[in-house]
Amino acid sequence: MVLTVHQDDNHILEALKAGAKGYMLKRSKPHQIIEAIRDIFNGGAAISSEIAIKLLNLLPELKSLPTDASLGISKREKEILEYLAKGNTYDEIASKLFISINTLKSHVYRIYTKLNVDNRTEAINKYFGK
Repeated sequence: MVLTVHQDDNHILEALKAGAKGYMLKRSKPHQIIEAIRDIFNGGAAISSEIAIKLLNLLPELKSLPTDASLGISKREKEILEYLAKGNTYDEIASKLFISINTLKSHVYRIYTKLNVDNRTEAINKYFGK
């Protein structure tokens, strides 16, 4: 759960994309924060009402964002992009995916082509929208 003073769209979306199960503002009442922790512990999610409103207002914009399908990115290529974003080396990624370095390089080449980029940083930024 993120407990923060930041309530701008970018911080919210980045936290949720990173896997946060909750996003609460520090100015929330103590009982709200405790309840949020309980909700998450019990498998739920918790978002401040102010943040929920912001997310609802963002929905029309999110619908227009490119999807994996519209970019032509396969499930395997997405997986590779996630490993690249975490800073893994080609050797580490190939080992984790049980593929050869040459197969990995072929995937990376296709990713660069599909995203129209020249390197890892550009691919990560373009795919993850940074």
